[in-house]
Amino acid sequence: MSMVSRRKFLRSFGMAGVAGVVGTVTRPVVASADDRLEGRTETQLRMGTFLSIEARHIHQDVLDEALDAAFQTARDAESVFTRHTSDSPLGILNAQGVLHGAPASLVAIIKDAFQLARKTDNGFNPTITPVLDALATHAVPTVAALPSHVQRDLAVLTDPKAVVITNDSIRCRHSGMGVTLDGVAKGHIVDQVALTLERHGVADYLVNGGGDIRMGSSRRQDRPWRVGIEDASGPGKNLVTCSLHSGAMATSGNYESRATKGYDHLVASSPSQGPECHAVTVQAPTCAEADSLATALFAMGVRRGTHFLQENPAYACLWQTSNGMIASSGWRA
Repeated sequence: MSMVSRRKFLRSFGMAGVAGVVGTVTRPVVASADDRLEGRTETQLRMGTFLSIEARHIHQDVLDEALDAAFQTARDAESVFTRHTSDSPLGILNAQGVLHGAPASLVAIIKDAFQLARKTDNGFNPTITPVLDALATHAVPTVAALPSHVQRDLAVLTDPKAVVITNDSIRCRHSGMGVTLDGVAKGHIVDQVALTLERHGVADYLVNGGGDIRMGSSRRQDRPWRVGIEDASGPGKNLVTCSLHSGAMATSGNYESRATKGYDHLVASSPSQGPECHAVTVQAPTCAEADSLATALFAMGVRRGTHFLQENPAYACLWQTSNGMIASSGWRA
């Protein structure tokens, strides 16, 4: 089977600039399914990237109903979690510094994001928006290249503890702060899409949201989903291929963003730190976990990331570094 990389696919539609903030490079390479199963594959533009669902079921009508419901789930969730529209809940919070009557789903995912920030010592930081804005405004590639007074301001504006959640109200203590769910919302939506498929009786599926992948399988052990991880230093070339029946994978890296935007969209958890790798791929039970941890482990680097994974064995990671690949214990090939 000829395999086309996600990056080439986006560019063929002139959409490299809307691929989203996470430079994901995973892509599915689907093994043949049981002959008795009906199959359907559909791709739509969602979350600023392509959302693709490949699923199989013995009854075509069940499959059609499940995919229609799954894409509706993505449409509904996207409007809640985006920060890129002024009338979205996050758009209002970032513009006004306060949001009352926040949707319960938004409050839940923000709480999860801040819990991960504490767990990773801000390796994952949902208040990083001012840094991204500063990099774009000053047209520099890294935080270290920003003026010193800007770096000092950013240290205050990117403190997750300065965001207060009380019931359905969210408030930023400092003017100029901004909350982003870019590092977790896409994975969360992919999970919701997968759960919608399962609620409709479809157990054999692969959901690919811009490279954030969640899979489920009723297949025999010799027929897994095969997911290729692209080489960060050699676009269009697979580094490794994993054979998996279930779970999730996501990859984060800066190389695509540098090519399209000129600066690093993934930044360290403080201005004095710097990522030491080219890309990070995470395997996790859910896509929200894989998505957010790929961002966190990229920012944390190999040494801190390895320590984190030793304390959290439910997750596994493959780093692409200047010294080659480094796989954590528990990595499934």
